[in-house]
Amino acid sequence: MNRVPALLAGLIVLVAVAAAVLGATLKLEPADAWTGVDEQVTGAPAAQAPGGLGAEDLVAARRAAGQAASQSGLLTTGTSDLVAGTQELDDGAGQLTTGIDSAATGAQSLSGGMTQLQAGVGQLGQGATRVADGVQTATEPLLGLGAVRGQIVEPMNRTILALEGNTDPEVVRARAELISVRDQAQNIPLDEGSLAKVTELRDGARELSNQLAVPGYAFHDGVFTATQAARDLSDGLAELNAGAGTADEAIGSLHEGAEKIDKLAVDTDAKIDEINRAMPAPAWAATPADGQQEARSVLPPQTALLIAALAMLAGLAVGVGAWLLPSRRWLILGAGTLGSVLAGTVALLVLGAGLGAGAVAGSAGLLVLATLASAAAAYVLTSLAGPLWGSVIAAVFGIAQLGLVGWVWRVAATSEVSMWLRVLADLSPLHWATTSLTALGNAGSVASLWTGVALLAVVSVIGVVALGRGRRGVE
Repeated sequence: MNRVPALLAGLIVLVAVAAAVLGATLKLEPADAWTGVDEQVTGAPAAQAPGGLGAEDLVAARRAAGQAASQSGLLTTGTSDLVAGTQELDDGAGQLTTGIDSAATGAQSLSGGMTQLQAGVGQLGQGATRVADGVQTATEPLLGLGAVRGQIVEPMNRTILALEGNTDPEVVRARAELISVRDQAQNIPLDEGSLAKVTELRDGARELSNQLAVPGYAFHDGVFTATQAARDLSDGLAELNAGAGTADEAIGSLHEGAEKIDKLAVDTDAKIDEINRAMPAPAWAATPADGQQEARSVLPPQTALLIAALAMLAGLAVGVGAWLLPSRRWLILGAGTLGSVLAGTVALLVLGAGLGAGAVAGSAGLLVLATLASAAAAYVLTSLAGPLWGSVIAAVFGIAQLGLVGWVWRVAATSEVSMWLRVLADLSPLHWATTSLTALGNAGSVASLWTGVALLAVVSVIGVVALGRGRRGVE
């Protein structure tokens, strides 16, 4: 087997792989083919059926959907802020609850301590009362002695003087004892300063006793008032702590509710986006009555797919025919390509809407590339596997392309296509042709248009090289 067809087949495979890599890198989606620059992604444009919705109806519906999307965006922003606010409130409530719990615990300890202090003051008051009574008992005779000492000493002096000179031993002994007692009485410190200190001691002991034990005195009433205040504070903080716990739970529930509302808002926004995505763009060739929308060409992607498939099918036949009749391969290639382009252009004019001369001419050029690319693949396959198996493989490959690409574009018409499906579709020349035709017919993404054109052109060049060599080394 000639190595050149295998090499050319390998080049075509490399181009397909490069297309998949390029599509993933540029993040090209089928919807880009009918979406203009700075436009919101919509559903695939559809040709208006007789008796169906008019452009005015679609404009009104799209305007309402756009307003709903804008308001939904504001709603999601608000609910997001609500969730953030309730989160901060929940965090603050948790810290407040912790602080109140600590304060309640401290107040309870304070109340217990004040109760013990009150009991201790009561016991101390009883002891102070006994001390005051004892001091009073001890000092009253001393204070009384100061008042009568002169009355006692004066008779003693007269008696001592009267007994002076009596030699009776008993009298002498009694007189000496009386003198001793008189001296002791005179030596007792009963001056005004000493008596004042004794009086101060007695009064101070009584004042201390009264402050500790008698209601109405400042210290006694202050201790009782402080104890009651500590008890009231403890009870109040206990109630506040219980209320704070309930409030914390309520705030937690509020935060959970805000999160649910935010999720509902996000889901609603997503649903509105899906509605916008699924709503077809109107055929602007029939300008709405209000004249506010600029006229625009429309080529439904399903129509572009069928026209591209027609060109690819013609290309497969051209490729196999060129291999079977090598001497007439250029004639077959030219005639087949011309027929494919004419048929595709007629279908384009019939099924498209408002296509200008430039769009029609560009589409014809695309059909040339699509036919040549398909013919190249069929010619190389036939060169590798022979006319029978090459034709079978080419037919199976074409049917597989039509099924895969058709499904992808069917999904893309109303929703977003998953990445893996886009990558698989990017491997298919039919997808390249469909994308470029759709972009050209709907004034869509320039990147989508020229990417498909470049890929088809490369494969077409490979086909021309293969046809130029003919069947050398294959017969």
